[in-house]
Amino acid sequence: MKQYYLRQSNSDRLLLIFAGWATDERLFSSFKYYERYDVCVVSNYVDHDFDLKLLERYKSIRVFAWSLGVFMAEVLLHHTSLPIEKVVALNGTLMPVDDERGIPKAIYEGTSKNLTDASLFKFFRRMCGATPNKDLLPGFRSDLPFVTLKQSLDFIEELSLKKRFDTKDTIFNSVVLGTKDGIFPIVNMMHGWEGFTNLQFIDAPHFDSDLIQQLMYGACC
Repeated sequence: MKQYYLRQSNSDRLLLIFAGWATDERLFSSFKYYERYDVCVVSNYVDHDFDLKLLERYKSIRVFAWSLGVFMAEVLLHHTSLPIEKVVALNGTLMPVDDERGIPKAIYEGTSKNLTDASLFKFFRRMCGATPNKDLLPGFRSDLPFVTLKQSLDFIEELSLKKRFDTKDTIFNSVVLGTKDGIFPIVNMMHGWEGFTNLQFIDAPHFDSDLIQQLMYGACC
């Protein structure tokens, strides 16, 4: 697992971002952030190596989690005593590999087993809701090789079978779902968050930079 600071100062406030699969801190480097916050991005979910000690000095922590990062944020922060004040989820569920409440298993495992440059580009195309310019591809993908990207998918799937969370006992305060999501079916996400009260629906694809900027600002307010 990787924890990367986009901004690190003497601030006692932190915005903690959980990235989606096949992305890292570069995807979030161009966003604008409140100056009074440090900003740390978590990515590369291949193990449990998450250093909570890096976060212990903060008096206020706000969390934004996106895609498969939603599940990983729940896994890593569920029992923590850190001063987490607000946690926002976008387009993900607490059961990421599930035929009714996440990404259907056949599709998820097919992505893992058939990784190529072409299939990854198709994934990003579905993610954005349109065909992205190929020049933008490095902004979505980390430098990790396919073997590591596959390892991340397999690790999350295995972990999702062991970790079961209840929407009534989640770390999340607010959940936003894009009705045009091409990665997590919207019906599945609705089932996945059944019983959760603070749910918002937005006419957006899986990845929408303007929406993410808005939600990260909102998490820090």
